[in-house]
Amino acid sequence: MNMKSSFLSLLFFLASAGILRAQVVEDVTLHKDTGASAAATIPPVKFYPEFRLPDNEALPMIEKLQFDQAIQSLNNQIAKAKRKKEPTSSLDELLVMAKNGKRMLSGTDKILIVDSLVVDKNNLLEYIPLSDELGCFKDGRRPGIVDFTTERGETYTAEADTAGVLRLKRVICDGDERAVFPVEGLDREDDVNYPFLMPDGQTLYFASKGNDGLGHYDLFVTRKNDEDGTFFVPQHLGYPYNSYANDYLMVVDEERQIGWFVSDRYQSSDKACIYFFVPNESRTTFDDDISSRDLREAASLQHLKTLWNSTDPQTLDSARKRLARLREESKGQADKSQPHFSFVIDDNRVCRSLDDFKNQNARQMCSAWLLKKSNLEQMTLMLDAKRSAYHQSDKTKRQAMTQELLDMENHVEQLKRELFETEQNIRMLERQ
Repeated sequence: MNMKSSFLSLLFFLASAGILRAQVVEDVTLHKDTGASAAATIPPVKFYPEFRLPDNEALPMIEKLQFDQAIQSLNNQIAKAKRKKEPTSSLDELLVMAKNGKRMLSGTDKILIVDSLVVDKNNLLEYIPLSDELGCFKDGRRPGIVDFTTERGETYTAEADTAGVLRLKRVICDGDERAVFPVEGLDREDDVNYPFLMPDGQTLYFASKGNDGLGHYDLFVTRKNDEDGTFFVPQHLGYPYNSYANDYLMVVDEERQIGWFVSDRYQSSDKACIYFFVPNESRTTFDDDISSRDLREAASLQHLKTLWNSTDPQTLDSARKRLARLREESKGQADKSQPHFSFVIDDNRVCRSLDDFKNQNARQMCSAWLLKKSNLEQMTLMLDAKRSAYHQSDKTKRQAMTQELLDMENHVEQLKRELFETEQNIRMLERQ
């Protein structure tokens, strides 16, 4: 079973069983050109301004994921109200909310958070490092809508129905013609937005509001039924992906073993945080002796350094390298009309575009060099991911992976040699 299918099977099992457990790691790197790490600046948990429920002493407990205390308080309030023959509907609603939260907390998904980046909401898509083979995001036809276009050219977007509720649509364009189809199976009462379809064409992540979530936008996953083309009942992803704030834009890049999602928890109204994580290959849970406090902090992503000592340094370093390469790769895709690079000819000259080359043969050879360089980067990403999977596997799986890993390492070394020879030939032609 490959990494993607294992991860998705895990999510479906956890969500459907109601036991959605998180290992979080601090990365306090400051991204001066894009935004700031959230790990060093997260304020204490506070009441979410848009969290509209009756004012009650149990609400702060629910927000801090202190569900046992909240349940005890609400049971006492309900018993008191019944003795006075007062209505309990609002208290019952809060009690259900607290019990659901407790159920999900016990199964918080144990993911490795690699980095977190606080950005302006208005420019959010600029910081999403989506590779070409996954597709692309863009702003929709109206504010607050995000479209996703697959590599095959299908676009998934949210459009309002007659009641003003956002429904997910599939759009196919042929020249000036625009055919719009409903996404069957997502018959939800509230808004659906922020879609992402995996390259398999089957697995769909999206965000939605509704009574089956924690409040505001929550992240869900579903899969397509091959028999009739509809989607199965969506599953809520639970903690730490979701919170009582808005959580959306879930992406899993299986090739690079990097995923990310966006949340405005702990943020001002104009900010959002992108959390980058490593998807689990198989189910991983906390030890039974984990403290309630540590579990709550992991589930809420309140303190990203809480459990960093339990992280394998090699796994963390490999993931950060993959993320760094992905960011550089996505920057290079911003302008595909003209490749941007730095090619050193000698101590006095650097070529940063094809037009900078004086020799025509060198210019043509540089185009081939760029392609080889891209291939090497892709293979290096795959090799890092394979090494990471190797180190996390048991002895039997390692034996099965050894030869494939060696072949990939040999291929990478061969590409490096070819790249070096091409660079030498280009310099020789330019110096003539």
